[in-house]
Amino acid sequence: MDIHTPPTPESIRRRPGRDRRPARRRLRPAIALAILGLTLTASAAPAASTRIVAWGEGTSSKLGLGVNTASVLTPSALSGADEATETALQAATSVAVGAVKTYVVTPTGVYAAGSNLLNASGGGLGLGAAAGSGNQTAFTLVPGTTGVTKVAAGTDATLALRADGTVLAWGNNTSGLAGQAPGTKVYDPTPIPGLDHVTAIAAGFQNGLALKENGTVWAWGAKETLGVTPLAAAASAVPAQVALPDGLTATAIATGYDHDLVLLSDGTVASWGKNGNGGLGDGTTTPHYNALRTTALGNDSPIVALSAGGTSNSGASVALRQDGRFYGWGRNTAGQLGLGNGSANVSVPTLSPSTKAFTEISTGRVATFGLAADGQVWAWGSNAAGQLANGTVDAPAATETPTRVGKLNHVPWLATGATGSQQILPTGFVLQSGSSETAFYEQQLGTTSRAHRVTLSPFGDSSTIKRVRITTGGSAFQIVGIGDDSADLPITLPSQQVTNVWVRFTPSTLGEQTGTLEVTTDSEIVNVPLTGVGTPLTGGPKGDPGDKGDKGEDGAAGPAGPAGPAGPAGPAGKNGVVSFVTKKATTKVKRGRTATLAFTLKNGTTGRLARTTATATVPAALKATGRRSVLVNGLTAGASRTVRVTLKIGRKAAPGTRTVKVRIPWGATSIVTTTKVQVTR
Repeated sequence: MDIHTPPTPESIRRRPGRDRRPARRRLRPAIALAILGLTLTASAAPAASTRIVAWGEGTSSKLGLGVNTASVLTPSALSGADEATETALQAATSVAVGAVKTYVVTPTGVYAAGSNLLNASGGGLGLGAAAGSGNQTAFTLVPGTTGVTKVAAGTDATLALRADGTVLAWGNNTSGLAGQAPGTKVYDPTPIPGLDHVTAIAAGFQNGLALKENGTVWAWGAKETLGVTPLAAAASAVPAQVALPDGLTATAIATGYDHDLVLLSDGTVASWGKNGNGGLGDGTTTPHYNALRTTALGNDSPIVALSAGGTSNSGASVALRQDGRFYGWGRNTAGQLGLGNGSANVSVPTLSPSTKAFTEISTGRVATFGLAADGQVWAWGSNAAGQLANGTVDAPAATETPTRVGKLNHVPWLATGATGSQQILPTGFVLQSGSSETAFYEQQLGTTSRAHRVTLSPFGDSSTIKRVRITTGGSAFQIVGIGDDSADLPITLPSQQVTNVWVRFTPSTLGEQTGTLEVTTDSEIVNVPLTGVGTPLTGGPKGDPGDKGDKGEDGAAGPAGPAGPAGPAGPAGKNGVVSFVTKKATTKVKRGRTATLAFTLKNGTTGRLARTTATATVPAALKATGRRSVLVNGLTAGASRTVRVTLKIGRKAAPGTRTVKVRIPWGATSIVTTTKVQVTR
């Protein structure tokens, strides 16, 4: 189940008397989706960007990749159904995964993919009664979720925490997890009555937990997980406070399939619910339904976060220590507890022999993911759906040893979800093409453009480019070189080193044409979109007079040849020009502040300009960070658009005025304009 620590540093990451605790240690339920955050050096010039990648179980189209598949074996980049969705996904702040669904939380709302069927195995996506029960194959916005900061993807229903501390829910609601009378289907995000001042949420199969600002824990849903003894007579849709041991408060919560965990304010762990494989950690496999402490977890290092997963009456639990090591107990059929004991279940908290230091752990149905301090991602447990992201499902079929996932790097957080077998997260590896000239604007039919470059560079580990090809676009786009010296493949690029793929455009039809440049590396496939516009072939000028006739081989010189006929008149040419000018000659900004440079792009021609990329050249003296390349959408004839380049000026930038150049490729040439940035103290 999704396990979330409270969102404020004091209430989540510190317990009384434990102020030395590190800033980030979180345990989360496991799922395989990943967001790739790429940042390149200033000399390379590509823009910083975010990509979301996904891998693992892909049934019900829950990975949002447009396909319903048993497994996705390597991290694959997600894309939105439209440009607005694509932009929103790039700003993702968290991801929640469930058995048949996935949610991406963004500042503009929650986006969902997967099964929209309302039953005990799915719970729907919150898209409304009219949305139908089919699979949502691409991420789409869930109405009414603006202001949501976290999502917990329970199986029977979904919970969503809002910034004001209230909770929304939707789903099948068999046992009241959606906060309405059990059995009442909830199609749209609906507030749960009585829940306020909430800082963290968690959801399991049919059980929900909420942690409030005052450290109290509230439970509702299935009767086994209400935290009361004797066992409640029925499920409840009304959140009720759980009595914690010795009147203590809680600092973190987690839910498994049908058991719950709480990190108490004294650093111990309490649990309740079903206990088939020892997931409650009390040394037995007997259930108990009130909050009781687990077996002691040792005093070597404080516990800072919890995660839980598993299946029916077969829970798995993990506790992360401040020093980055972890305990596991409960279901271990695929080695998902990482204990070095094969697949044996354990009923008491057991320290993993792994010495890898993790800052977050997310355990799910049969696999666990760990985020290391250096931003690398590790996985252990079942590989039946490609959870290890190594391109297979049987090499190995499972492992109890944390194994690095591909070359993912600089990952800020993990996706959460106790019943999921997929993962989605942000990472710094993958090839970047932010400063590339992927838009060719206009080119006359049958003529060939100059070579445009697609810039590739890995931010994290080195990358070996094995194959480069055009996969869509027919013969309109042609690869004419790789690297500065038309190097042969494979090419190995160290971290942040840049190479270029050179592409030409030869349109055969009028109008906008698109293509895809596919780059295959030793750990991923990157698809770079290409665009261009085919325009009519213009006629030539009036023909020149004919040349003087050639001398016969043996005869006398022939007379001058007659004048050649006039060439046919060409069609009307395009009028006007494309202009690109700054809106403000000089922008003043203090050191450490952000400068927004605005420019006006106007299409003065009678044709449409295709999408392109504006690239800024920034003086090193500004010590600036931010996007140096900005995607510029297509522009119809006569239209204009504001292009903005945002730069964060370094705190150590020297005062003074510097010139920033911004370039936009158009046709066979480029337009360059300049503006000045004046740095003050």
